[in-house]
Amino acid sequence: MRAQIFREIIRSGSTRRASKVLQITQSAVSQQLKLFEERQAADGLTQMEAVEEAFARSRMEKGTAYVQAISEIRPACG
Repeated sequence: MRAQIFREIIRSGSTRRASKVLQITQSAVSQQLKLFEERQAADGLTQMEAVEEAFARSRMEKGTAYVQAISEIRPACG
């Protein structure tokens, strides 16, 4: 759930909008963001590096899902 929250913060651009999309309180979103930031700081990453890493991971997951969907559709198309 934490990764989903963080991806939604990035996608929507704010904790308020992310909380509405995810149908959880803004406080819960903010708490998860704080935990994420603390973990990244412990790993020695700046906030920007953490955001870039999370964004790249999200894009990679979407790319993998796309490739999988295409590989499933291609055989049916002949």
